[in-house]
Amino acid sequence: MKNNKSRGRHELKQERQFRNMAIVTLIITCAICVTGWIISKNYRSPDHEQPAHMKTDAEIMAFWTNEMEEIIGKELVLGKLPYPILNDSFNSLNAATVDRTGHTIAVTMSTKYHWASTNVQAATGITSNGAVSIELYIPAFADSFDSYRSSGQPDWRNLFQAHAIAIFMHEMEHASCGITTNHISIGEESRAWAETCRHTLVPMADIYRLGLTTTEGEFYVAWKESFGDTNNIHWIALLDKLYGSLDGRSNH
Repeated sequence: MKNNKSRGRHELKQERQFRNMAIVTLIITCAICVTGWIISKNYRSPDHEQPAHMKTDAEIMAFWTNEMEEIIGKELVLGKLPYPILNDSFNSLNAATVDRTGHTIAVTMSTKYHWASTNVQAATGITSNGAVSIELYIPAFADSFDSYRSSGQPDWRNLFQAHAIAIFMHEMEHASCGITTNHISIGEESRAWAETCRHTLVPMADIYRLGLTTTEGEFYVAWKESFGDTNNIHWIALLDKLYGSLDGRSNH
């Protein structure tokens, strides 16, 4: 009888783990339209203007396949990064989103730039059936990749991959809370970046010793200087610098 009870508890635990580890749906598409976007303004480093050569759809999808599919599509969204703390954070955010919506997260890819800026690399929204969707703007990621590659830094590829993980995890912070407004909110960005610092950037830098790009590094420093207080002047100044001119903007 004791063994049966123990086995029953074990099966229930496995069932909960399976539910909480619900696989993210990965949808490869071109310029998919999803309503209710939340904008995440992510500044690239090094900074640069829109490239003279606009990549074709074929070049963009080849970039995804060669440079992003492994780290995002086969590791991060499956909880298989070589960084256990980040896997735990992703699984927790994913489970919270699935429990709230009843749907797995749909990850979509656009071959176009975002309406607000060519610097916007990802945005979170909601589909017509109530599922959360994270849209990746692949041309913006490709521009970032080209900038890192030409920067002369020996670890440029690792920097890009860490950047891509941080951006995706930031969108997961938006997704887990069910924010579906279609305008840019500095208050929501402050909340989401605080959680991104706590659960992603700090482990990246302090535990796994990963390099951070300019923007993620600025958030990391501001988080440390403000002692995790989003009302601190250091934190407020950074949010105003990055989002002040965008606060309240909408695509309508």
